[in-house]
Amino acid sequence: MKVWGINVGDLAAITTILGFGFGGITLLFKRVVVMPLTNSIDSLTEELNASKRDRKALRDDLNSLSIKVIKVEDKTEALGEKLDGHMDMYHK
Repeated sequence: MKVWGINVGDLAAITTILGFGFGGITLLFKRVVVMPLTNSIDSLTEELNASKRDRKALRDDLNSLSIKVIKVEDKTEALGEKLDGHMDMYHK
């Protein structure tokens, strides 16, 4: 029996060879292109996550320092007021 002018057995053989060939090309493409790209994306994702953690730590440190600066400013202002009170008391 012939299909498109080719024996069915020959057509099955050609289909099998083409299937294995495309499978091999697909496997090669996966190993050469997809796997390195996936590894690069995973590496970039980890670096971005590390950067995100670092920025959060820096932001927390900055907030902590801001609170400390405000406390020091308040104490300085209170000491300045006390000093002004004492200066006024001795210079009158």
